[in-house]
Amino acid sequence: MKSLSKDIGIPERLRELNVPESDIENMAEMAMTVARPIENNPRKMTKEAAIGQEEFYARL
Repeated sequence: MKSLSKDIGIPERLRELNVPESDIENMAEMAMTVARPIENNPRKMTKEAAIGQEEFYARL
């Protein structure tokens, strides 16, 4: 998938889309409102997990 994404020009990181770091918390809050991916995720995801210790969105 990574190779295909690169071949067709899909950015790997949010910074490549010029998403400011200040928007990450709001993005994490909004992501928590999308029930299906949250409910079907085998790992519990919280806003704090997304932007806190694990820095899920920050790595993007």
